[in-house]
Amino acid sequence: MKHALPEWRPVLKTALPLVLSNCVNAAQNMLSIFLAATISLSAAASAGYINRIYFIYGAMIIAMNGAGSIRLNRLNGDHQRAAFDAMLKRMVRFSVLGAVACFVIFFLGAHAITRLVEPNGDVGAVPTYLRWMAISYIAVTLASPYYMALIAKKQGHDIFRALLVSLSLGGAFSAVSVLYFKLDLAYVGAGCAVAQLVYLALMIRAYKRLVACAPVTAHHAPGVQPTFQNSFSADAFNLFMAMSVSTLVDFLILYVLVEDVQFVALMSFYFSTTAMLQGVSLGFATAASVFIAQAINESRRTYSVTVTGYLLYSLPLALFCAAVCYVYLYHTLQPTSPPSGVIFLISLITLISCITLFAQRAVLRAKGDTTFIKKLTFVLSALIKLPLVFYIAYAQPASAERTSLLFSVFLLCSVIGLVAIGLRISKSFKSDESLPAGPPVGSASCEGSLK
Repeated sequence: MKHALPEWRPVLKTALPLVLSNCVNAAQNMLSIFLAATISLSAAASAGYINRIYFIYGAMIIAMNGAGSIRLNRLNGDHQRAAFDAMLKRMVRFSVLGAVACFVIFFLGAHAITRLVEPNGDVGAVPTYLRWMAISYIAVTLASPYYMALIAKKQGHDIFRALLVSLSLGGAFSAVSVLYFKLDLAYVGAGCAVAQLVYLALMIRAYKRLVACAPVTAHHAPGVQPTFQNSFSADAFNLFMAMSVSTLVDFLILYVLVEDVQFVALMSFYFSTTAMLQGVSLGFATAASVFIAQAINESRRTYSVTVTGYLLYSLPLALFCAAVCYVYLYHTLQPTSPPSGVIFLISLITLISCITLFAQRAVLRAKGDTTFIKKLTFVLSALIKLPLVFYIAYAQPASAERTSLLFSVFLLCSVIGLVAIGLRISKSFKSDESLPAGPPVGSASCEGSLK
């Protein structure tokens, strides 16, 4: 069949190592907080607070990687080797600038930042911990371009292997230092730094080895240079603003409702549970985005069939995540008698969010439609969710009914986002001028550079 649905095995092969990598990374973060808690509650609080301080910096790096991946996934054929290498070098230069900024702000400014964590002056090992974490984030920043390049080359197993080895070494270092030698919080940060430095070395080594085995080509084939909707900086800015607005609104909601203990507790479970499950969806979406970007370079018909196929494949994944969410929350929250229907609402939100996240990451970002992502996030978070939550918070006293109503608002925003993204994708099937009508002249298969 000429336009059959895409094969699911290749994307599954690419996605599984990425999903496992997300799980390993999450486990390492949990281990760090656990080890800090064995020292003291103050150490655990300091570690958690410092991790949140890094959020804005992390969002900038994620946005840069997202903008770069839009291009790397499209520039992925043997005939596009020169353009791929040029984009990777540009990402490396940006990562070096980011690493320098991280060093200046978090390493040199460790004592100033520590005063925010410990305003009473009893800083202990916190500045040293912050400096080790700065080294850790510098290593992650420098490794990020190679991470995106290996994803574009469908080498997820190299990423998983690097993470497993590096985090095992770093975790063992921290665990032995804290649990056996009874050392302070600084050694938790040192373990993170060891892990990420090993990870950086392994990622560079994996990419260099891949390049050494690839065909030696340095010229573009005529007529195959892809076009992008926005510039690199515009894509990075759009993605950064989308993440920042969404997170800022969530923080404002928690700030306004901080005295509603039941709601805040449910939100904590909601954030932690959905973040873990969405990480699974994100791994599959990242893998699918490579194949969808490949289809963009071929024809509008191939693109529409490929997108439709992968969106259909995402439905069982979303149902699985929603079922896991329901079972986990039911067994965890049932003894506390949560408001009737809230567990079902959170599970339904998880179902829709996984589909939306998959469509946004795999389809919209693959096409470079980051302006729409930014606008949609702003409308949903700032213009719909935040005003409705504020109105409910001040119109009704804390109660089970108000908690259910607040989560209904979250569900409403999820449904609106899903419908808007669906309409955007369906419109691109018919009128997107950036998609070629047929295969480009002189195009070459991307598979040659992946072997």
